[in-house]
Amino acid sequence: MSSKPPKSLLTYAVLYLIFLYAPVILLPLFAFNDSAIIALPLSGFTFHWFGLLWNTKALHEALYNSLLIAVVTAIGSTTLGLFAARAAARYEFPGKPGIVGFIMIPLVLPEIIVGVALIVVLIQLGLSLSAWTS
Repeated sequence: MSSKPPKSLLTYAVLYLIFLYAPVILLPLFAFNDSAIIALPLSGFTFHWFGLLWNTKALHEALYNSLLIAVVTAIGSTTLGLFAARAAARYEFPGKPGIVGFIMIPLVLPEIIVGVALIVVLIQLGLSLSAWTS
């Protein structure tokens, strides 16, 4: 039996990875675009947007908030994921398959769906949207 995957599977995997990582490659490219509209073809090369970031206080606050939320979320989700993985791997408890399935939901659902659903829930609970609720 051959250990090589079929060519169609390999082609599918390559196309999937290109689709998955295209935004990661294109967004930095658009940061140097002369136009304010994100579109191809690029209208020119500029460092204007980086100067705007350097000189605009509101963008400093937005960058700070984004980095703060990213760090807190990364630490919190890694910690909770570590605890959940350890519990699921080492212990048997009632409802384990359902709980593990519930924990895996974010891996299956698109992030935009989860984000919009959380915003709707927060608004329905009467909470205001802020850095603490993001």
